[in-house]
Amino acid sequence: MGAPDGSQGSGGKIVNVGSTSGFFGRSRAVAYAAAKGGVANLTRAMAVQLAPYNIRVNGVVPNKIGSPVGKDEFDPTRPVVNLIGGPACRSIWRGVLFLVSGDSEFIAGNMLFVDGA
Repeated sequence: MGAPDGSQGSGGKIVNVGSTSGFFGRSRAVAYAAAKGGVANLTRAMAVQLAPYNIRVNGVVPNKIGSPVGKDEFDPTRPVVNLIGGPACRSIWRGVLFLVSGDSEFIAGNMLFVDGA
C-alpha cells in the first residue's frame, strides 16, 4: 500500500460515519441497522489491516440529527429527543475533527458516540 510511484506515504486517518441504529437496532429499519452495524465492524477490521501503514481508522456514531432520511433540508423546528435536547449536527463534525487531530493519536478502531445519549 504505497503511493503510485512505489514510495511509502506517511500514514493517514479515516473516519467512518455510523449510527446508533447499528448498535441498538430499529424495528422498522432492519436493513439500515444491519448496514450501520457493518460500518462499525468494517471500521475495526480496517483499523487492524491499515495499522502497519500508520493509518488510523475510527468512526463517529450519531443519533437522530434532525434531518429525516430522504429530506434535503434540515428542519430546525423538528423535535430531537436526547439528553442534550437537540440535534447533533455541529457536534458530529467536531467529533470527526477530534479523530483526525493529533489529540487522538492513541485511538484506533473505535466508534465515538456523538449522540446526545
